[in-house]
Amino acid sequence: MRYAWLIWQSRYTSIAEKHQAWQELVDSFPDMEIPARRNAYSTVFSLHDFLMRYVNAEKQLLSLMYADEKDVAYQIQTREIDSRLGHMCWLTDHTLYPNYRSCLDSCKEEFSSQNNYGFLIEKRWITSGNRLTLLLSPDGLPLRIDASWLYNSDKEELFCVFRDMWFAFPTPFQRGDLVCSPDSYSADVSQSKPFVLNLLCTEFQSAKELERAADSTDMTAYGYFARRDGGIYYDCEHSYMDLEFYRNQLTGGSRVLKGVSSFLKGQIDVGLLLNSHHLLRLEIKSDELTERLDYTQEGLALCGLDPDLRS
Repeated sequence: MRYAWLIWQSRYTSIAEKHQAWQELVDSFPDMEIPARRNAYSTVFSLHDFLMRYVNAEKQLLSLMYADEKDVAYQIQTREIDSRLGHMCWLTDHTLYPNYRSCLDSCKEEFSSQNNYGFLIEKRWITSGNRLTLLLSPDGLPLRIDASWLYNSDKEELFCVFRDMWFAFPTPFQRGDLVCSPDSYSADVSQSKPFVLNLLCTEFQSAKELERAADSTDMTAYGYFARRDGGIYYDCEHSYMDLEFYRNQLTGGSRVLKGVSSFLKGQIDVGLLLNSHHLLRLEIKSDELTERLDYTQEGLALCGLDPDLRS
């Protein structure tokens, strides 16, 4: 079952590749029972039967997404880096398209763009309000289809099975590591928000209970995140399986994470951590106030505020 779940959660694998991998799993491994879970699906599935039903259900949904129908409209969202905000965001194309083909043709114009990190195509039934969404890779490969807005779907319980699972997998991460969870729809780690890992949910004493009753949103990683002004807050990411080591240069307020990491690894004491944090926040505040003055570098130098002369 773990192998099947790992295939499902792979963010960069196309739907077609997942279907092929599940077929190979069915052909190569003996069948097993998937027991019903508390507060989740009630049906007891055979793994082989479930995988084949799941594959067929996704194929039906893809056919529904591609089918030409009346009383429907398609819309595109593009995943790009917003130059003003400096991070990933979904940009909605407010054009309404009559069918999937015209929608995909519009996406193809962006396939070669360096600022293309994927697409989300939504099919909406105007009268009923039902919706079906398809996530595409930057080159247009279907990655995931979401039928959660397709009301009264007879496949609802089927699609809950993977989402309602929780597993404890080994990871290479240690307390104090600088990590990130790449954007859910992008393979570009450089645009991910770094944080300092404190602990994983797999370290909880209740891990056995979690595997029996929790779901994939409970596969959490806890740690320290940085604000733009250098402040620190404690939060979690909801999929430790998506974590990667953050290897980019820390800039701005995120530089505070270096000290937090070094402290948690026992490389510096609390005094150095607090003093460096205080100095960093003063530096950020000074740069912010200087920027608000809106003077040229020449003017700032004439006032003794040339950054190059700080030392």
